[in-house]
Amino acid sequence: APARPSVSPVEVHLLSGRSLKLTAPMDAGWLQTLVQVLESPCG
Repeated sequence: APARPSVSPVEVHLLSGRSLKLTAPMDAGWLQTLVQVLESPCG
């Protein structure tokens, strides 16, 4: 199996009080979009 580079976890605390812990490498734009979607009101 190919060796995976070590990535430090990133923990994001949302205004709702929820938090996400992400351990995979990610694009900053993708992360920004994810947070915006999770913080937006539903419906």
